[in-house]
Amino acid sequence: MNRILILVSRFWKYRFVFFAASAWLFLSAQGFTAPAADLPGDYQLPPPPGKFLKSPAVTGKGAADVPAGTPLLATTYFYWYDAPSKLHVVDPDGTDALTDHPPTLEGFSYKNAAWHEKQLRDMIAAGIDVLLPVYWGTPDGSEPWSDAGLPPLVAAREKLLKEGLRPPAIGMFYDTSTLRHNRSGYHVDCTTPAGRRWFYGTIRNCFSAIPPRHRATVVGKPIVFLYTRAFAKNADDKLFPEVRKMFRRDFGSDLYLVKMLDWPGQADSQYCWGAALKPQFFATAGIGPGYDHSAVVPPRRPLVRSRENGDFYRSAWEQLLNMPPAKRPWLVHLETWNEFHEGTELAESKEYGRQYIDLTRRYADRFHAKK
Repeated sequence: MNRILILVSRFWKYRFVFFAASAWLFLSAQGFTAPAADLPGDYQLPPPPGKFLKSPAVTGKGAADVPAGTPLLATTYFYWYDAPSKLHVVDPDGTDALTDHPPTLEGFSYKNAAWHEKQLRDMIAAGIDVLLPVYWGTPDGSEPWSDAGLPPLVAAREKLLKEGLRPPAIGMFYDTSTLRHNRSGYHVDCTTPAGRRWFYGTIRNCFSAIPPRHRATVVGKPIVFLYTRAFAKNADDKLFPEVRKMFRRDFGSDLYLVKMLDWPGQADSQYCWGAALKPQFFATAGIGPGYDHSAVVPPRRPLVRSRENGDFYRSAWEQLLNMPPAKRPWLVHLETWNEFHEGTELAESKEYGRQYIDLTRRYADRFHAKK
């Protein structure tokens, strides 16, 4: 228990360093106001953006359905970039928004199926099983790119399947900062029926755009990673059962929930964000290559976790693989595939080339073989 408390306290220390601060700074730049309002008690969800809810044509297990205990590598996939509009590429003041950089800005856009295809091909090369789109969509339509970027991703995956390849299947990373920062100005209380509907509606909207054959599932349950509970006004242990009930109603299956440590209630697994600074070994493990948020504005306090020419990443993998195969975590979160703002990418970059794709493949093969 003391070890968990220590790790959680370290997480809180760096929580805003990692994601929340950059999220809120970006939202502020887009004209979001400080949220204060409660959801109305009679709040009802609007229709979802996609069509892939329950029906005879779309029910079924996901593309990479596996039994619990099957070694799986999942990675957070940041698809918010759009070079033509400069979204998440250039800051409002005209400065470079990225600490590390993709090989080219040509075609660098969530709208571009060819860009998604390139990322999927590289994930195949790295031995990754599941990609987790970092989803900022909400029932009120906040951050419309979150919904607009999913069909091109699905189209890219469909193309690779037709080539006979096995691209990673698609789960969800629920960016829970939207529980506080959204266009409607709501601070969502997840202990109320309206708040639970909102929370569920975000998950529903994401998977409504992902056909079942493209979903990453464990024992038939689509995989959802939850970011921190800190953005919710309130939460209790009744949230997850209600969300599961609503998902079963609309999709015909349960969810495979992987929660941050701070969420109350029973989930299928738990993990801790922060592996880019330090490996995290909970029921779901976390491994990252290092961290540097130098380009994020307004300027943050300097924080760099050196990559040590790959040795930091190698060391994390060796710690995991030195555990007895029967006792080591079988689900691993690689933090991250392509968060160039904070320099945590495994994807090909100007700074590191394909070094971390190659390193990941080397360890992925051992991990999948339970060696």
